[in-house]
Amino acid sequence: MERRNWRRLLIGLLLATALGLAGWQSSASAGRATPPAGSTATQPLVSGIVLVEAKPGADQARILGVAGALAAPVPIQQLGILKIRVAAGQEEAAAGRLRQSGLVDVASPDYVRHVLMIPDDPYYPEQWALPKIDAPTAWQTTLGSPSVTVAVIDTGYDFSHPDRPIHLIAGKTFVSSPSSTCPPINGVQDDEGHGTHVGGIVAAAFDNGIGVAGLAPGATILVIKAADCTGNLADSDIAQSIHYAADSGANVINLSFGGTAPDPVLSQAVQYAWNKGAVLVAAAGNDGSSQPFYPASIPDVLSVAATDQNDAIASFSNRGSDIAVAAPGVGIWSTVPSFVSSTGYASESGTSMAAPYVSAVAALVWSVDTGLSNSQVDQAIEQGSVAIGGGCPSSSVAYGRVDASGALAAARRIASMESHTNAKLSYRIFFPLVFNEACG
Repeated sequence: MERRNWRRLLIGLLLATALGLAGWQSSASAGRATPPAGSTATQPLVSGIVLVEAKPGADQARILGVAGALAAPVPIQQLGILKIRVAAGQEEAAAGRLRQSGLVDVASPDYVRHVLMIPDDPYYPEQWALPKIDAPTAWQTTLGSPSVTVAVIDTGYDFSHPDRPIHLIAGKTFVSSPSSTCPPINGVQDDEGHGTHVGGIVAAAFDNGIGVAGLAPGATILVIKAADCTGNLADSDIAQSIHYAADSGANVINLSFGGTAPDPVLSQAVQYAWNKGAVLVAAAGNDGSSQPFYPASIPDVLSVAATDQNDAIASFSNRGSDIAVAAPGVGIWSTVPSFVSSTGYASESGTSMAAPYVSAVAALVWSVDTGLSNSQVDQAIEQGSVAIGGGCPSSSVAYGRVDASGALAAARRIASMESHTNAKLSYRIFFPLVFNEACG
């Protein structure tokens, strides 16, 4: 992890220099348009619409010409405003030209605002992790898209649960040697409870008046059972599950399990999925140590430590600057089968609970921009994190605690940087320049 970070930092600095030179050459030959005070490039807007209040006596034909209007304006009589249709993507530019023309008192895109969404799920007040990672702000942008799939390789899922994810797919079972104490395997139905809890953190049904809220409830969950009723998984079954997830088109693969022994079979499976474009997220381990833990310590896996309500690393959580990010993992409410709790819900702690928050953030990022690569999604999660524990990286975690809205903002910057790079240079490359926002 540290080697990769410093390599990114070095190449990022070189890239920044190249972009700076390209930008200087461009600005030397042409003026740079700046947005009006108070505007924001990330504020959603109605495509192709500019709102205009003309100065008294101003010639409407001239106004339409300056705006590049595509049709006759639609008046909003009670406001004295004209809705002028322009080419999609030209809203800010058209409004800027009108303001500079002296013909109007007001010219602005028709911005879209959002309700401040708080789900009505009765356990939501107990889900401290969601406001901690700024989920309500992220939800104003997206709840996740069903075209983005999170594969949860675990003990299965309780498909009869009333709060199950809206988009839930039964995948395959890869349990080659179940314990003799386990009942017969029933497809991917959960016979332990862990997988239902993990999957619910990602995408439990949202704002449905019951239970809990998932972080990315609009995403699709692909359930793959690789653990038996005791929670044990064989490396051969894990590897097959990862291959199956990748071949099924999973965008994100959640791995809330692990052990201390490295295995080339697991490493090969991870590399296969990474090369297929998947983001892989794994629990960092519950040993309270800094020793390697697999699959979390395999290159190209986002390893996740657990934090409490005060952003402190949980006492049980593994830690170290080679762990990518942390996420809430103490007292996490989610769905469970009725044989675990008659209510269908329980509070659990562990890095197993932290990892699916990161998987869900990856799903939100990809739901907004499907053109990002898995490497760029990783970078958005890392760069959008909140620094904790003092220093960047700290002795506990490299990039800090994951933040859903921060990751979406970082993804927008990454996409913008790539677009700028493509316009100025003949090759495509992006590396983060800093560990996260707090590092400056």
